[in-house]
Amino acid sequence: MAGAASAYEALLADCLRVLGADDPRTLTTRGNLASWRGRAGDVAGAVATFEALLADRLRVLGPDHPDTLATRNSLATWQGRAGDAAKGGRAIRAGHRPSVWITLLSNGLLSGKSPDVKTICGDPGRLVGGVSRRSSAGRVGWL
Repeated sequence: MAGAASAYEALLADCLRVLGADDPRTLTTRGNLASWRGRAGDVAGAVATFEALLADRLRVLGPDHPDTLATRNSLATWQGRAGDAAKGGRAIRAGHRPSVWITLLSNGLLSGKSPDVKTICGDPGRLVGGVSRRSSAGRVGWL
C-alpha cells in the first residue's frame, strides 16, 4: 500500500507540472493520494491531505459540487479513523444546508452502505429533518 501512495505522489508531481494545481484531475489525484496514505497507515497524513484538498475544492468547485461533498465525506471518515469521530461529524456537517444533504443522498454518499458515514454522522435524515424513513421490515432506509 505504501507503494501505491508513492506512485500517487509521483503522479501528483506530474499533474501539477502539466495540468496545474486547480485542474479537477489534479484534485482527484490528491484525493487518491490521501486515501492511499491512510490505507498505508499514515492516518494523520490522510487527514492533513484531505483538509488541504477540501479547502481547494471549496475554492475551485464550490461547497455544493459533488467532488467537494465527497472530499468532505472522506475527510470525516479519516478523522473518525484517527479516533476523532466528533470532529469527523462536525466536518461533514459544516455549512451544509438541507439541499446539500439531498445532494449527498442522491449521489450515494450517504447511502447507508458506508458504516463510517453512519457511525460519524448518525442518521442523515435526522440532520435534514425527516429524509430517512422506516422500511416495512422496520429497518431505517435511506431515500
